[in-house]
Amino acid sequence: MDVPTFQKISLGKFLVLYQPYRKVGTRADALEYKRCSSPMEHPCRFFASVNAAENKPFCLLHAVYEGMIAGGAAGVIAEAVLYPIDTIKTRLQASGPILSHFSLFFALHCIPIPKCYRLASRRRTFQTAACELRLYMIVARGGGKIILKGLYSGLAGNLAGVLPASAIFVGVYEPTKQKLLKSLPENLSALAQLTAGAIGGAASSLVRVPTEVVKQRMQTGQFASAPDAIRLIVSKEGVKGLYAGYGSFLLRDLPFDAIQFCIYEQMLMGYKLVAKRDLKDAEIAIVGAFAGAITGAMTTPLDVVKTRLMVQGSANQYKGIFDCARTIAKEEGTRALLKGVGPRVLWIGVGGAIFFGVLEKTKQILAQRCPEPKMGVSEKKESDMVKTQSLKYVLCLLCSVILNIIFVFKEGGEWNLSWSQIAAREAEAVAAISCSGHGRAYLDGLVLDGNKEPVCECNTCYGGPDCSQFLPDCAADANGGDPLFLEPFWMQHAASSALLVAGWHRMSYKYSDNSFISEELEKHIRKVHSTVGNACTDKRYIVFGAGSTQLLNAAVHALSPDNSSSPARVVASIPFYPVYELQTDIFRSVNFNFQGDTSLWKNNSDTGTEIIEFVTSPNNPDGQLNKAVLHGPNVKTIHDHAYYWPHFTAIPAPADGDVMIFTLSKLTGHAGSRFGWAIIKDETIYQRMSTYLTLNTMGVSRDSQLRTLKLLKVVLAGKGREIFGFGHETMKKRWEKLNKVISMSKRFSLQEIVPKYCTYFQKIRGVSPAYGWLKCEKEEDKHCSAVLQAAANITGRQGSLFYAEDRYVRLSLIKSKDDFDLLLHKLHEVVAGEEGPKNIFN
Repeated sequence: MDVPTFQKISLGKFLVLYQPYRKVGTRADALEYKRCSSPMEHPCRFFASVNAAENKPFCLLHAVYEGMIAGGAAGVIAEAVLYPIDTIKTRLQASGPILSHFSLFFALHCIPIPKCYRLASRRRTFQTAACELRLYMIVARGGGKIILKGLYSGLAGNLAGVLPASAIFVGVYEPTKQKLLKSLPENLSALAQLTAGAIGGAASSLVRVPTEVVKQRMQTGQFASAPDAIRLIVSKEGVKGLYAGYGSFLLRDLPFDAIQFCIYEQMLMGYKLVAKRDLKDAEIAIVGAFAGAITGAMTTPLDVVKTRLMVQGSANQYKGIFDCARTIAKEEGTRALLKGVGPRVLWIGVGGAIFFGVLEKTKQILAQRCPEPKMGVSEKKESDMVKTQSLKYVLCLLCSVILNIIFVFKEGGEWNLSWSQIAAREAEAVAAISCSGHGRAYLDGLVLDGNKEPVCECNTCYGGPDCSQFLPDCAADANGGDPLFLEPFWMQHAASSALLVAGWHRMSYKYSDNSFISEELEKHIRKVHSTVGNACTDKRYIVFGAGSTQLLNAAVHALSPDNSSSPARVVASIPFYPVYELQTDIFRSVNFNFQGDTSLWKNNSDTGTEIIEFVTSPNNPDGQLNKAVLHGPNVKTIHDHAYYWPHFTAIPAPADGDVMIFTLSKLTGHAGSRFGWAIIKDETIYQRMSTYLTLNTMGVSRDSQLRTLKLLKVVLAGKGREIFGFGHETMKKRWEKLNKVISMSKRFSLQEIVPKYCTYFQKIRGVSPAYGWLKCEKEEDKHCSAVLQAAANITGRQGSLFYAEDRYVRLSLIKSKDDFDLLLHKLHEVVAGEEGPKNIFN
């Protein structure tokens, strides 16, 4: 009878003996236990250690085969199950400070908080982390349903990379570990596992890094398919683009792999020693979960740096690993290096449970299918048979991997192209032009001779081919009203807001119902107002116009008398939007003319004179919620509610005017789409406005209506809380920063706006106006815009354009981040110069 051979494992005062061979039906690595009789017999050590018997046969090819099969299976299953959490983590880490702060604010304040979080929030527990994940998932809701398609963006291509990467890792790790265990002293088993993990990670990184780059670019909405991502990255950045962040990847993943597998193996051996039995599948999974969670938390800062480097593309925002970490800590604080730690720990913890559970189960199944090695005369023959069989399995695995990759490329690549994919590739190629983050390239942008791509259109005070050159002497432009503050939101929602239009889309003048208005778009407009609660639409008529500008004139025309001996007087309360006067007078109509300030007509006793009052709420430029001043049978009112959205103001109640005008530009920020709508109570006024719009432009562009419909669907996702939460938080922070600077000045002051209860957010919300209405307080500063121009090179809109004193100047807060940051910087210098240098931002 053969005498069994044993391997020895020591942990503390325990000496563990186990047989290297297993019979079919037994669990892998079954252990027998024996306590050290004395410290002299076997020294007690901190780490578990393994001393492999010298006569244990070792088949390298068989170990590689088992490792590749088990690793590939474990990697694919874990990745597929936990991919949505990884997507959320990536989007949090890839964002700058605005998105992550907004996400947390939105999760905690803008939606009903789950009961579990309220209970768990008293102390930081795993329950809290689980509930935070639930809140993050709610952020991705659309129409009450979780958008799983978006959370699984890039999964197919990622699995094609995860399968070989996991197979290579475990296939290298297992035989390397076994070789090192045989070579190193028995008390250095932890070192063997650490080294094997690092070597396995380095080997698999050749596949894992390109896979990770493609996956994260798709998760952040830069590409729609893996094949297109690979082609565009290679064309823009070269092959090295697929290895962006390679150094940080190794810096994160080599320690991660080494530490995770070492912790897992040591905990597993320790658990077996304490339990004195083989572990159940659930127990192995728990050990894997703890190993993953601990390692995930330890390596989160490295993961943040790696993510930023991989998703920056050709922008080269960061010069390297240490520059990236230093920049993040400087601009966003050191806490930003822990972005996504909750989802990451949960993801890797659960992933560790799945990965190691599947890994051990697969290894057990493979071990059961392997015949027990025969000793003696037939040993060599049996070994040769195992090697041949293993080689066949490895070749089959490689063929399977190749076929999977080919399948993914065929589904989304050039072999199966359609007009939509060609158009999408063109759009993504232009969108991938980063312009250093200080500009944009557009499909309809200027293409210079010799170039295939449109040029970068730079933000204010930036220049150069890639907009990387800051122009220090340029003026801070606070004059315009382009709502570019919402641009980051739409970049984060690139996939859901993208629109692909066929060449034959809506070529007719009218829709199938013989109208100029999309019925589906009208339904969505009514739904938006119902969701936000800012306007009554029941039993009202809706007309579309080319922005609010066209609708304002159409409303004046519709409310004016025909063939009257006395034209209607059009008035507005100072300060008012200057377009009211310019547009009213441009037609020189005999039916109406502009008469200026409303207060001049308060005591008018002539009831035969028709008056049309513009009521702007919130008001442009001072953000006040104005109400009608004039009343009577001869007074008609046009309510301009362009800014009556949760971005800019509290919504105390639904607007209920006879004629109410809204615009897409201040709802979504798409001013260039030139789309607005009017909600009208009276049918006669509705018919007159419709006639005017039909004769003037034959309605609004069908393409504009299509784009508006697409954008409103994104707005309505999650009942609008994403865009309104983002918009309000952005504008509130800008107002707070501006107010902090001006509050330190004795020369300037800002308008006061009283916080009000918002029925949309269901709380008293902070002030977030679209404009700062700045006043020069010194007697000699009679022209405030000239003062700012001379003192700080700031361009604002002078008060006289709004019929107010020139002591006032309007400063736009809704432009790009570059514009606002420059404005704030220049104002800080002016205010700091009043009484010598001081740091207002602290």
